[in-house]
Amino acid sequence: MIWLFALARLFAGFGFAANLNSLHPVRFKTVDGWTIVGVYHPPRPGGKKGDVAVLIHGVGAGHGEWSSIEPRLWKMGLGTLAIDLRGHGESDQGPSGKRVWSQFSDHDWIAA
Repeated sequence: MIWLFALARLFAGFGFAANLNSLHPVRFKTVDGWTIVGVYHPPRPGGKKGDVAVLIHGVGAGHGEWSSIEPRLWKMGLGTLAIDLRGHGESDQGPSGKRVWSQFSDHDWIAA
């Protein structure tokens, strides 16, 4: 999980022309073949550089779960990084195909 915070901090330093509508799709490849998909909104101009909230959804949801919260965080000067966890939303397991959380074994949950 620490890599998410480090990645959010890295994205915050990119210096995008930030506004609430500046949406940046992101994709992360895991070492075991998953592609994690999400969206990044840079912090509002005037906010503290590097302040990004990492938004993690619940089981059965996706990064869109945060769409009503993101504008409020942005008004506070925060950027946001919302991702689809393994088996949720647009995240998938590469060439072996899309797997959904409801088909996860105990081992899959531990690996997640």
